Amino acid sequence: MANLLAAFRKGQVNILYKDGLSAVAISKALQIPRTTIRNWITSDFKLTQQEGSGRPCKTSLRDKRQVLRLAVSDPTICAKDIASSLDLNISRTTIGRIFLKGGYKIKLSKPQKKKRLNWAVR
Repeated sequence: MANLLAAFRKGQVNILYKDGLSAVAISKALQIPRTTIRNWITSDFKLTQQEGSGRPCKTSLRDKRQVLRLAVSDPTICAKDIASSLDLNISRTTIGRIFLKGGYKIKLSKPQKKKRLNWAVR
């Protein structure tokens, strides 16, 4: 744990590195071992998600817009019906994720609200 930098020190290193200072100059200025600075800088760049990494989306932007449009036009429709009416092979979870990223909240039906209230009261 001796080589771990505090959040404040990491911020200082990040600013100095973005200003164009080398790892050697940063280590001299902050009196931190050079290898610690280098390890932190290289690991920071490796941890960011690179473009094109990860699993590709099953839905296109057009599909996402259609899901949101249908949900706004009929607020009582459930996720399963949205997927079947648009002929999309996606799960309810994916539709919920599209709602959240689109800025909408998933509304509960009256029976779901009643069940949740009964569960919470118990």
